[in-house]
Amino acid sequence: MKNHIVHYVTKQYMKQNRKRTMTAFFGIVFMVLLMTCVFVGKDTAISYMEKVGAARDGKWHASIYDVNGEELSEIEAMDHVAETAVSKSMGITAFKQTNNSQKPYLNVRAYSDKCFDWMNIELSEGRLPASTDEIILSESAREDGSQIRVGDELTAAYFTRSITGISEGVESTFPFYEIIVKYGETVDVSGDFPYYGENDSFRENINYTGATQNYRVVGFMKAPAFENRSGACYEALTWISPELAEAGGNFNVSLMFDLSDTETDPVGELREFTEKKNVVFNNYVLTFSGNSSDSTMNLIVNGMTLFFLVIIVVASVILIYNLFNMSFEERSRYLGMLCSVGATGRQKRSSVYFEAFYLLLFALPTGFIVGLAVVQGGMLLLAPFVENITGIYGSVRSVPVSLNISPTGVLCVALVSLCTVFISAYLPARKISQIGPIECIRGNENAKVKSRSLDVRQLRRRGAEGMLAGNSLRVHRKKTRGIIRSAVVFMVIFIVTAFSVQNLTRMVSYRMADRGALNNEMTDYDYIFGTINGEFSEYEAVKKQLMADDGVEAVREWYDGVFIGSVPNEVFSQEYWEAVHKVFNLYYHRELTDEEFKSNFYDGHIINVMAVDEEIFEQIMSSADVDKELAASAKYPAIVVQDGEISTENWSVYGHEPEKYQFYQIERMTDLEKGEIIPMVLYSSEEERQVEFPLTVAGYASNDQLKGLMSFHTEQMWVIVPLNTGDAINEVLSNKDESMDNYHVMQKQLFIRLNGKDTEIIHQIENMPAVTEGRYFLIQANFAKTLADSMNAMIRILLYCFVFLASVICLLSLYNAIRGKLLSRRQEFAMMKSMGATKRQMRKALDYECEAIVLRSVLWAVLFATPLVLIIRMFLMNVFGYVRIVFPWPIYLAAALITAIIIVLLTQSCFSRMGEGNILEDIREERE
Repeated sequence: MKNHIVHYVTKQYMKQNRKRTMTAFFGIVFMVLLMTCVFVGKDTAISYMEKVGAARDGKWHASIYDVNGEELSEIEAMDHVAETAVSKSMGITAFKQTNNSQKPYLNVRAYSDKCFDWMNIELSEGRLPASTDEIILSESAREDGSQIRVGDELTAAYFTRSITGISEGVESTFPFYEIIVKYGETVDVSGDFPYYGENDSFRENINYTGATQNYRVVGFMKAPAFENRSGACYEALTWISPELAEAGGNFNVSLMFDLSDTETDPVGELREFTEKKNVVFNNYVLTFSGNSSDSTMNLIVNGMTLFFLVIIVVASVILIYNLFNMSFEERSRYLGMLCSVGATGRQKRSSVYFEAFYLLLFALPTGFIVGLAVVQGGMLLLAPFVENITGIYGSVRSVPVSLNISPTGVLCVALVSLCTVFISAYLPARKISQIGPIECIRGNENAKVKSRSLDVRQLRRRGAEGMLAGNSLRVHRKKTRGIIRSAVVFMVIFIVTAFSVQNLTRMVSYRMADRGALNNEMTDYDYIFGTINGEFSEYEAVKKQLMADDGVEAVREWYDGVFIGSVPNEVFSQEYWEAVHKVFNLYYHRELTDEEFKSNFYDGHIINVMAVDEEIFEQIMSSADVDKELAASAKYPAIVVQDGEISTENWSVYGHEPEKYQFYQIERMTDLEKGEIIPMVLYSSEEERQVEFPLTVAGYASNDQLKGLMSFHTEQMWVIVPLNTGDAINEVLSNKDESMDNYHVMQKQLFIRLNGKDTEIIHQIENMPAVTEGRYFLIQANFAKTLADSMNAMIRILLYCFVFLASVICLLSLYNAIRGKLLSRRQEFAMMKSMGATKRQMRKALDYECEAIVLRSVLWAVLFATPLVLIIRMFLMNVFGYVRIVFPWPIYLAAALITAIIIVLLTQSCFSRMGEGNILEDIREERE
């Protein structure tokens, strides 16, 4: 018999059994869909995030300032530099056509061709400049009312700006630019500096350089990201070539790295080469391109990708095998008849492969196309969270989502899908090729004749229905196993995914919290501005401007004092020292005696202090365990934060490695009672001596009681005091000598709440030299929470989409297995009805069967899911560090309950759809 005859008969059988065929087809479609999500989805996500990073700061990877032609040649010769582009600052010139009195100048930059693209220059009208006498202007000039048009001529006479103090005894302070101008002094200012016009405190000076140039306006660009809205200049761009840049002195170079070689470190090489140059790296593009220095994030991405791929392949192999196996058992008669007329075992095996790959032929493009749609939809859901994460660090333009379909990704989807289907079909094909024609025709190739006695106990306990259910499970063992396999895979995927989501999101939130310091949870504020090195002059100037700004609704202040004082070891609780002792035992790999343990410590331990305003202090007293009368009467009242965390992560022993990671949650950081004194000692650097500063314990607070204000995750003791106590502490710690630093004082912070009105105050603070140079900081008040929420939302979307799509395959297989089993029992049901069994009794027998199937499925699911849960737990602990992870019994229970409901509903639904039928016809043969 020729193969094409076998294939023809197989195709006809597939047509006659459309429901089974479509179930198998859709199972393969969803498998291909998931493969597409893994391979194409990952490429698309990385490409999109790279574009988001580029939209914020540009496509360039690094910029080097003030280089010459010889240095440019050295940079271009570097192994990892793929492309370079040059730019140059031409200078500031008067803009006579301005209609905004606060912006009378143009800041002209010259770009080479690549720079226009790399810096995200987007035209709103006209074209880009192509020669040194052409220029484009920022669209914001016309938005402010300027009547300048394309084709107009401009004459630029370049100059520099400076300001001079003209009022005797008056200092003009500009905290956002770190400028203080005294009487008679002259200070240079940049194009970013605002234009103040005539005033009584200072005057602006124009210092012409002698350079001039005539320009013709050839276009307008949308306001670039680097344009300062509050500055005195509109941005303007002209053209320059590398040769002209080299001939005109020093210039700037932007470059792109070749990132194809992941084993190299182009950033490190460039940094080493340009030690004496001002080098800026575009960290967003580099990070999103997969060149992150965060090994933890790289491990998570790679680990989760491998995890998803393994789960999909294993689940698909089991599920597709189940579909084929059920199908081939039900059509064993036609295969036996083919064998009786000359079909060989090899041809019967080819029948199985033909069906599998015939289905794959149509399912592969279908699943791939649907997968692309799912990836596109998923990215549209993820896009707001990605942009939110990037936007935390600054404004970012909206980036359209587009699929990144690479030949490698398509090939991986095709190959993995092909291998999965082949593995799935292999066992049924092998089995069917070894069955003889008589066994196939009879359909009892594996049936073993065995007499069984009547189970009287089962009959008495559950009646005839229970006995019938037990017999059915024994007789239809293979079909029952098919149902159990599908149910087990569904439960395992549900348990593993729910467990992963629960703990990944917990740990992301946990890791976003700055361990060792307090974590703000005041969600009703927008920004925090604060000091880093204890310089308060600019802080007070910013505070004054914030208080006077119309766009600011409220400003709240607190002080943060880390490592500012010490207390005797006895202040810490017995629970605390017992945990530290256990950690030290891990470092020494043995049980230390009390004397050995105590020898590691001096008689003094760190204490941290946080000072809050009166309103917040009152709020804490109301929610925490505090004696208000004691707090009011004490000179320096303090609320002790009792929560603490001791681990091998925050305690170390020099020269020793712990035998394992260990974590201890501390519930009482001190055993001191209310009213007792905390003998804190401060070190006065000015007086060069220790100063006693006793605090009175007014009460205790926990993270739960401080929820909504702050939280602490640290091995150090924290106390909360009023602001006036913080001022008294700083009076002791501050050094009046301006040449000395003040890093050890309590740093001050301002919480800023905006009211929605237009204001430039935040933009001005962001661009303060003190902020950009790292001496002050400005962050979103809910930076960690916003970042954690966005990350967690992305994790939930990804994992929930995965479990939904994988569950569809499981449910298809479960439906097919249940339906196939019931159809194969049509004769059995007809015989039961002929003997007087009612539909209610048969449904009851099916319920007993479902009960047994669910019980077995749950047992197998627990057996398979538990090792996976433990592996995931170990992986998360290795990546994030130890966090108490409770075994997910509720998730197991939910999975079992959902599975039980699905199995019962599908069973009863399939039984109902079988219809009444004709008893004689049902006894004679199976009908669809």
